[in-house]
Amino acid sequence: MVTLLDAISRLLGCVLIFSCVMFNIYPVGAARSFGITDADARTAMFMPALAARNGAFGVLVLSLSLTGQKRAIGMLWLAAIIPAVIDMRTCLSHGEKWQQHAISAVLFSILGSSML
Repeated sequence: MVTLLDAISRLLGCVLIFSCVMFNIYPVGAARSFGITDADARTAMFMPALAARNGAFGVLVLSLSLTGQKRAIGMLWLAAIIPAVIDMRTCLSHGEKWQQHAISAVLFSILGSSML
């Protein structure tokens, strides 16, 4: 039986995989959606690396969810707080939009602690 937490995890896993594809196809647009409002080709050059992180994380979340490893997903969500906070700090240090990263950190902490 798929619980609400599993469904949310699977949805977020799919979003992460989708972001991997989009960040590689449209790196400048992805950088803008990531919080860098004045992104250009030069400032968006790190997006493929971010895409790889998101894609790998998404595949891992889906794999763990489909094999019923709820506690492992919970630990993974808690670990995801680290890049969310670092992304937020990066945006803050450059005067860019940081709120979506704060929301991610809160969401990951709630989701992760609920799945342990």
